[in-house]
Amino acid sequence: MDSNIIPPRVIRLKDAPKYLGMDKNRFNLVVRPEITEIPYSPQCIGFDRIELDLWLDSYKNENGKTPTPSRLRLPSEAPSKTRQALDVHSKDRFNRAIQNSQNRS
Repeated sequence: MDSNIIPPRVIRLKDAPKYLGMDKNRFNLVVRPEITEIPYSPQCIGFDRIELDLWLDSYKNENGKTPTPSRLRLPSEAPSKTRQALDVHSKDRFNRAIQNSQNRS
């Protein structure tokens, strides 16, 4: 990545929802009323990228969920019944794939 690239300070209305990872309806309902609009022309509205970052930090602090140990568990650490069910499911899929390939030959 070119270190001389400067990220834009202002993000256009059409790009702001994507920047925050949400759809435009959610952005217009939840975010837009709380941040400053920068009108360049009647057709072009922008938002300060730093203000969008601050809004997201605030939203995350109020609504975010910290990971619990059960949400951090790796598949290999899953309870044995769950692991067995996953293993059986994987074996079934593997066997069906082999049968399908043999039927095509």
